[in-house]
Amino acid sequence: KRYISFRDHITGLGVYEIDRVDTLPMCNGVPFTEGFLPEFLRRFHPEKSDDNPYQFSVRFVIDKNGNLVGSRVKIPSSQFYKSSDKQLSAYERHVLETVNQIQNWEPGKVDGTPVNVVLTVPVIF
Repeated sequence: KRYISFRDHITGLGVYEIDRVDTLPMCNGVPFTEGFLPEFLRRFHPEKSDDNPYQFSVRFVIDKNGNLVGSRVKIPSSQFYKSSDKQLSAYERHVLETVNQIQNWEPGKVDGTPVNVVLTVPVIF
């Protein structure tokens, strides 16, 4: 039997990393590796600015009910993922608002049982 990888500090959920699940979470009917990024890029339309980074990472949990929760963003110039409005730039808020709109998920599974899975996705323009 496989056990959770760690307790996510944003959601408080016990989560599995992707290498510990039998079935990856599905976004729009395809594995998240193929479904999330096209959906994100279809929805994300930032203002053009030299101050806006051309790459960042987003991290979130797909819970056992298929909900995207606990989203956070990491810009290369920052050491840490940010999720609190007090820490976020307008650009980072826009990133997280876009991530949170993507709610068409099927949860990952271990031994046929839905589980909470933490996902990290690099985004590069």
